[in-house]
Amino acid sequence: MSDPYDVAIVGLGPVGAMLALLLKEQGVRTLVIERDTEVQPFPRAAHFDDEAIRVYQAVGLAQLSEAMGNPPRYQYYDKDWRPFLARLFPVGISDQSFKYDFMFYQPDVERAMRARLFDGTGGPDVMLGATVASVAQDADGVTLQVRDADGVTSTHRAGWLVGCDGASSIVRKSMRSKFDEIAESRQWYIVDLELLGEAADDPGDDQWEYCDPERIVTYIQLSGPYRRFEFDVKPGENDENLGTPERTWELISPWFKPHEARIMRNDIYKFHSLVADRWRDGRMLIAGDSAHVMAPKLGQGLCTGIRDVDNLAWKLARVIAGTADESVLDSYEAERKEPAREYVEISAYMVSQIISKASGEDDDDAEPAIEQIVSPRQKIGDESTRAEDELIGQLSRQPILADGTRMDDSVGYRFALITTPALADGLSVTDRGALLALGAVVLRSEDPALAAYLADVDRSAILIRPDRYVAGSAVDSASLSAVLATAARRYAQPLLASVGA
Repeated sequence: MSDPYDVAIVGLGPVGAMLALLLKEQGVRTLVIERDTEVQPFPRAAHFDDEAIRVYQAVGLAQLSEAMGNPPRYQYYDKDWRPFLARLFPVGISDQSFKYDFMFYQPDVERAMRARLFDGTGGPDVMLGATVASVAQDADGVTLQVRDADGVTSTHRAGWLVGCDGASSIVRKSMRSKFDEIAESRQWYIVDLELLGEAADDPGDDQWEYCDPERIVTYIQLSGPYRRFEFDVKPGENDENLGTPERTWELISPWFKPHEARIMRNDIYKFHSLVADRWRDGRMLIAGDSAHVMAPKLGQGLCTGIRDVDNLAWKLARVIAGTADESVLDSYEAERKEPAREYVEISAYMVSQIISKASGEDDDDAEPAIEQIVSPRQKIGDESTRAEDELIGQLSRQPILADGTRMDDSVGYRFALITTPALADGLSVTDRGALLALGAVVLRSEDPALAAYLADVDRSAILIRPDRYVAGSAVDSASLSAVLATAARRYAQPLLASVGA
């Protein structure tokens, strides 16, 4: 058995890779176990929002967004190709300092994540082509039996285990955590294409739903030359009679011909709506599809997984460093489960809307509607945590500073305190000790963008966690001292004592 790792991660998809990157940022010794030997050569997820891109910024990969597409609208058609609803994506730059929505090609993103993961020193040990045969935990850690690509089994030990290994997660099963079904599953036939050049009938940039009772069709333009179709599967259809090249080209023939595109992937996929009942069992935790599975209509499946590990990574690192009690990890499920459930429920509802329209249950001659897509920022925690401060649990803004850089570029994956110069100059010895123990970056609001943020929320200081959610805010020195003391007690012991605060 090798020396124990701090964390073992099962799964090196985008969620597992992001967790590994965030742990690398904090110097955590990590083992990653991945069953595939190469990045999957076709996309699965397709959409990021601005919050997810902000997490990529934290690990030095914000530039990936520059090559991604930005969808203009999500159009809905009835069986006669009459538009009945257009949902318009927001344009411009959001309060996260990025565009609002991005369409991407997953293999390119995964390759960039792995390159970043293996760049320089401090990266994880990675076992590719390996599967976890068994998991056993005790009070001090987790023991894994891992079978490599040659069938050789080895034993590995880690203080903590995180399952990012998908809906069939062995980690979730080892935790005896069960999925709660939010809505009925439904089968869809997925066809991913790569264009070989110009296509005469290319549907263009819009995404759309064709709500035909004979066959519902979803069209998505991914980044660059990549396109996706989703067809609802009818009774009696299966991979054998639906997945042939002849039948596949027949289905997509109104838009693309065989000489215009290459089929990258075509298979039947079941859209589930599931949330795991437990996200932590002792030393084992789950994230991403291991913890929740949703229909892709909202485009929030991978975004939700990225939020999961962004919430978890800094807490794990502090527990491992001994500056936070392991009970802090209970806040992971408490903060992430309900937001994930919300998106699972909305995604399932969107599927039901499409099916209802295609079945004629929602058939009317009303004028086409136009809606602006507005996705309210999710909050973490419950109302009791915001009883005295409504900003707690909100996603912080990321102003663009006077020098043209984004705020987080000065912060990294750390705590940040935005404060007026007056409060900064009046920090007590105890306050400074708390900031030092937290490892917080202090951002004085001499910058107009930071000053505007504080003024807009009527605060003199805002303490932001590494996952960019607000830990607390203050209007004066006394309330700032209370915020810093609370955060330091929770996340910075025994460092707090060592700095004399």
